[in-house]
Amino acid sequence: MLHLRLLILGLTGSAVFGLSSGAYAAEPLSAWRAALAVDPTVQVALAGRDAALENIGIARSRLLPQVTLQTTEQQLDQTTMGAFGPTRFEGRSRNSSLSARQALLRVRDRRGVDLGLAQAEHAEHKVRSAQAELWVRVMTAWLDVLGAQRMLAIHQGVLPTVRVAAQQERTRFERGDGTRDAVIEAEAQLVNAQAQVSDAKAELESRRKAFALLTRLPVEPFERYAFPAPQALPDMPLDIGGLTARVQDTNPEVLAARQVERMAELRLAQASADHLPTVDLIASATEAQNDSTNNLGTRYRNRQIGVQISIPIYQGGGVRASERQAIAGQASALAERLALEQRIQLQIDADWQSMLGARERATGVRGLVAASAEARKAVDIGVKHGMRTLGDATTAHLNQSRREMELTQLTVSYLKTQMRMLGFLPANDPTVERWAGALWGSVQAGASAPASR
Repeated sequence: MLHLRLLILGLTGSAVFGLSSGAYAAEPLSAWRAALAVDPTVQVALAGRDAALENIGIARSRLLPQVTLQTTEQQLDQTTMGAFGPTRFEGRSRNSSLSARQALLRVRDRRGVDLGLAQAEHAEHKVRSAQAELWVRVMTAWLDVLGAQRMLAIHQGVLPTVRVAAQQERTRFERGDGTRDAVIEAEAQLVNAQAQVSDAKAELESRRKAFALLTRLPVEPFERYAFPAPQALPDMPLDIGGLTARVQDTNPEVLAARQVERMAELRLAQASADHLPTVDLIASATEAQNDSTNNLGTRYRNRQIGVQISIPIYQGGGVRASERQAIAGQASALAERLALEQRIQLQIDADWQSMLGARERATGVRGLVAASAEARKAVDIGVKHGMRTLGDATTAHLNQSRREMELTQLTVSYLKTQMRMLGFLPANDPTVERWAGALWGSVQAGASAPASR
């Protein structure tokens, strides 16, 4: 009965998860959380963190009691040559020893515990770095699907007008009202429009497969959502100064680099500790029996307890070499951290200017889109009253579509630039979640808005 209940519960949970996955596949944070469970890069980082955590136990074990039991049994076969000839003796030797050691003063091993803690923290930062990098990849795939979906819609919107224009030019030519060059041009425009639709479909299919491979989520929910309207795009939650400060404080790679510096410092302390004496508490108990020609059947029992002090005097220069090596590693870690911080700062500065430029260009293109839409309306009115031709309508429609595609590309570039800068923060940072929520809201608003065409 218990197994049946567990089976029903598992099937119910699977069904609920399947419904929720389908319902929220297009939501950015849900897609990222789904990708966390299947992404191999994150799994590698998690396994590395688990391995690094064991360094703490390994280092602490050197400070805990060490107990050893050793048992030896030997068979003695002895031949003695004397004045009256050889004499042979066979005997048995047994030895059992139980020894214990407790570290009292081991500076190097104590530094090893601190090093293990630093290694575990470094591995934790690497996990967060992998999660942030995954967030960027998921958001890139998410935006690519929406962008490709929008581009396909634009190309498909042009196709009926171009097809009707080509048919009209062919009919006019057959009636003797048109020219051959007009027919060739109209049919070439139709072939080109059909090729663009095919390319857009292939591009969308590629983007959908990439998203599904990354998240293992269905892509059908994307069909219910529209590309975000340019006037409803989210702004950066922080100004450049606030973003820079937050990145310096929370960026996983920067924090990992600082931990590398800390580990180099601890390795130097470990190397320096090799000059220091060690003090251990030693206790042992031994029971032995050694048979020989002079000692037969005698047993020994020894109990010992004391303090062992080891003072290093000369180790061939290895300690000094280890110290110099640790100092060089410390300098390397410092330089690497500074280079990383500089590289991130330069990237943020460049992306910030790129974002501002994309926003300004998008504002200008929005005006061009509006103007081309009005021009197309005027041409459509002219076509109805016989003052303009379908060729004019095709030209106006193609011009509007080009403007819309340019606006779509600028919008995607604008959002990806924002996403790239936010990718320097941990993926669970409230700033990142707020931006993703605003973007999701703009997508939902676009889906509920009336069609502009």
